[in-house]
Amino acid sequence: MDKFRVIRFITTMSLGLVLALAAVLSLGTGAAWGAPNLQNHPNGDIISPTQTTNGTWGPGVITAAADVTIDPGVVITIAPGTTVRVAAGVKIKIKGNLHSDGPITFTSASPAPAPGDWKELKYDAGSSGYLNRATIEYAEHGLKLKTTNPVTISNSVIRYNQPPVKVDKKVTGAGISIEDGSPLIIASEIYGNVLVANGTKGEAYGGGIYIKKSTGARIVNVDVHDNHITSTQGFAIGSGIAIANNGDTSVIEDSRIAGNTLHALGVDNISTYGSGAGIGFLRNVSTKVVIRHNRITGNVNRSSVAAGGGIGLASGAQADRIEGNGIYNNLAESPGGDGTTLNNYWAEGAGVDAWGQNVVTVTNNLIVSNTARCVNRCFSNTGPVGGGMLVNGLSTGFPVRVVNNTIAGNRADGQTSGGYAGAIAAQNNGFFANNILANNSATAGGGGFYWWNGISTDYSLLWNNTPNDYAGNTPPGTANDVSADPRFQGSGSLVARYHLGLTSPARDAGSNTAAALPSSDFDGDSRPLGATWDIGFDEQNAYTVATATTGSGSVGVVPSQTTYLYGDVITLTASASPGWSFAGW
Repeated sequence: MDKFRVIRFITTMSLGLVLALAAVLSLGTGAAWGAPNLQNHPNGDIISPTQTTNGTWGPGVITAAADVTIDPGVVITIAPGTTVRVAAGVKIKIKGNLHSDGPITFTSASPAPAPGDWKELKYDAGSSGYLNRATIEYAEHGLKLKTTNPVTISNSVIRYNQPPVKVDKKVTGAGISIEDGSPLIIASEIYGNVLVANGTKGEAYGGGIYIKKSTGARIVNVDVHDNHITSTQGFAIGSGIAIANNGDTSVIEDSRIAGNTLHALGVDNISTYGSGAGIGFLRNVSTKVVIRHNRITGNVNRSSVAAGGGIGLASGAQADRIEGNGIYNNLAESPGGDGTTLNNYWAEGAGVDAWGQNVVTVTNNLIVSNTARCVNRCFSNTGPVGGGMLVNGLSTGFPVRVVNNTIAGNRADGQTSGGYAGAIAAQNNGFFANNILANNSATAGGGGFYWWNGISTDYSLLWNNTPNDYAGNTPPGTANDVSADPRFQGSGSLVARYHLGLTSPARDAGSNTAAALPSSDFDGDSRPLGATWDIGFDEQNAYTVATATTGSGSVGVVPSQTTYLYGDVITLTASASPGWSFAGW
């Protein structure tokens, strides 16, 4: 009831002053005559522990001094320009709807904020909402998403979150923990989140994002960088992103996974495993996850057993596709050992590691300048294996398929002994076709392939791999291999440098019958553009430039040539004839 209606009520009824005053008091409490019962918290307020009615928080600075629950059916809007200061040990649980267009901040109430000051912000079962331009910082767990209803996190920052060190327990998801549903995380930044686990049962999963359970989360255009996880005696998996859910159909695309670090350095010569410093899959999870069109770069796995610097699939893990990614400058490094301890150390698959009965298709990727390294001696003096990738598939019917990738400049670096498979370590049940292996190196043997076992390899282009293209057992296939300079374009961006030149022998030299052939290339160009598939991540085409004018004039093209390659830059200049003027393209 608004003031106009109250005045009319007073003037049309003759019940006296007492009733009129009662009506005005009812308006003040908002409890009578259908007036809205809002639970607002303006600047300077302490948030009520239980939100039972709709309301607005902010703008300004407000404080959660005790645990806050937004009840089912309640809608809370956070006004732009709001900072929510959260006291030590406090959590905010959403059972209704919480949303904001931002900018807003959830932060510590401490005058000297530090990671782990407060508990978490959680969308619980049955909740919904969205956060745009939100910053969540200094919590134990920044954000938990446990609802099957739609939740979108966009243009947001999740940073500096860290739960307490766990001893003989699992610790997960410092930044974001996805625990149900199919949330969308888009155009956001997740960095500086930390997990630490100690003890023989202490395991650390997902410093930036932990996908515990999902029916198809989407992580799109997200910068997941500089997160860190540590385990001293157990597994550590996925410092950037860890995937733990059977049946998961999540998609990670158009994102940057960079500079995440994973340490699983065992004490007292205990063999401690680290898998996937950038993106890691837990043991025995069967998923249909797709990882596509990402930059996965500069991630570091320093572990007793270092399995995967960029992407790591732990034993028995399955995914659908690793497709169209730039995977470069990642490191899988073991300190190694000596004497009786050396078998506790191992390093492998610095770019992509599928190390134990895995199933996945790896296609259209540029895998460049990754390093697998053992500082001292590693397992049976073998040293590190698979600078570019290591492959160990489940079976001939469910293999790891590696098709149409460019794998260049990777290294298996045994600093004391060993070092095999600069590009690809083929351990078992791998299928390989249409790959370029160029300029890779291994300190002991197999600069291109080191072949233990596998299904087949053919239609490879191998060039300048040190000390040799193949080592180990004789692989089946290879009749259609090409041994020649791939004639990359060699200039421009990292991706452009590895595109094929017009005279590349990789053009029209691939198989057109191999399993899992991609229908497009890294750039989205259709395959094939010529007589058959090109070898490598790029399907090269010669482009022509045609110009036309309406009216009288001409268009100059610089440089003027018959054909152009992807990445070429041309300048068009319009010149009007006398009496005419240029109106636009």
